Amino acid sequence: MDNINDKILEKSKSLWGITDELVFIRRVANYIYYAPQSKVYFRLTESWHRNIEQVKSELDWMFYLQTRGIDFAHPIKSKSDEYCETVESGDEKYIVSVFKEARGKRIIEKEEFNDELLSNWGEIIGKMHSYTKDYKPSEVQRRSEWNAEEYHENILKLIRPEHGKIYEEFNRLDKLFSTFPKDNHSYGLIHADLHTGNFHVDENNQIMSFDFDDCVYGWFIYDIVVFLWALESFNLNWERVQESILEGYNKHNRIDEFWFNHMPDFYNYRVILIHYYCMKALSDRKLNETSREWMSSRVKKSRDYFNLEKPYPF
Repeated sequence: MDNINDKILEKSKSLWGITDELVFIRRVANYIYYAPQSKVYFRLTESWHRNIEQVKSELDWMFYLQTRGIDFAHPIKSKSDEYCETVESGDEKYIVSVFKEARGKRIIEKEEFNDELLSNWGEIIGKMHSYTKDYKPSEVQRRSEWNAEEYHENILKLIRPEHGKIYEEFNRLDKLFSTFPKDNHSYGLIHADLHTGNFHVDENNQIMSFDFDDCVYGWFIYDIVVFLWALESFNLNWERVQESILEGYNKHNRIDEFWFNHMPDFYNYRVILIHYYCMKALSDRKLNETSREWMSSRVKKSRDYFNLEKPYPF
C-alpha cells in the first residue's frame, strides 16, 4: 500500500501532541491520515508537490476568506505555534499540516443533489469569487498562475503527439487561453478543486469546504466547470443543475456570458489536467495497486473522451 516512513508519522504526531493511531485515508496529491480520537486529519505534502511557502500562501487565503464569513475545515497550530511544519527522516521530507474534521458528510447519492444543496454550493463559490477580488496576500509567497502550476508543467513535460487527440486539444487550448482577459471580473485566486470529494454537507444543506491545496490564479468559470465535471457520473438533469448553481452564485457574483460559452474548453482542460496528473502519479513506485488501477482507468477514460470524440456532457 501507499506508505510513509513510520518515523515521519510519529514525528508529525508529536509536533501536534496527538497520540492517536493514525489511519491512512488516501493518497492523491497528498497523503491523508485520520486521527479518530482527536477527529483531525494530517496532510503530508511531498516537497516535489509544494514547498512550505506555498502551503503558507494557501493558508493565508483561507484565513482571509474566514474573515469574510466563509466556513471551512480549520487548520490547527502545532505545539510550536505553527500551522505547517517540515518533517524529515532519511531521504523522506514532508510538509505537514493538520485540519479539523469538516462538519457534515460527503454527498455520494444522486438523490442527495437537490436544488437547495446545488444553490448553496453555487453561493459558496460566488462568495469566494467576490471576496477574492479584494484579496492581497500578506507576507507570504503569492500563489501560482494557472499555467505556472505543477499540474500544468506536468502536461508540458509529459505530453506527446502519440497520445492522440488529447495532444492536439491541449495545444489548441494553450493558445486559446493565452488570448483570454484576466480582469478582476473574471480572474483571480480560485479554489480550483471544489468537487464533491472536497466538501461536506450538514443536515441543513450547509456546505463546509476543505482541501484548498490546488488554489491558483485562474478564471472563475473553471471553479464551476470542476464541479460539473465531478457530477458527470451521477447522470443528473444538467439544465436544472446549472440553474440551481447559478441561482446561488449570482447572489454574490456574476460573470459574463462569454465565459459560459467557453465552458466546453475549460471542461476539456480539466480532463487533460487529470490525465497528465495521473500519468505523473503512475510513475511513483509507492503507489498501491488500487490507486494504480484507478489512475490507469482515468488515463484511458481521458484519452477515449478525445479519441472517440465523445460529446461534451453538459
